[in-house]
Amino acid sequence: MTSSTQPPSRLIQQVNDDHTVVEVASRHGNAVIMSKDDYDAITETAYLLRNPANAERLLTAIERVRRGEFEQHDLTTE
Repeated sequence: MTSSTQPPSRLIQQVNDDHTVVEVASRHGNAVIMSKDDYDAITETAYLLRNPANAERLLTAIERVRRGEFEQHDLTTE
């Protein structure tokens, strides 16, 4: 996470280009600026991991991929 004194438009470009998160501090409280794509990804991941059974299936699948236990198939269009 970085902090910045750049104008808002430049911050928006930075977080979209670099996929960084920028912390904004003010006397009214702190906030973060991140790209909408990154926010959507985090939100979707949190949703998928919220259900314990689903989280276990996903984490097991990730572990199997890390061990090389998967098959690769070509996608076909018909």
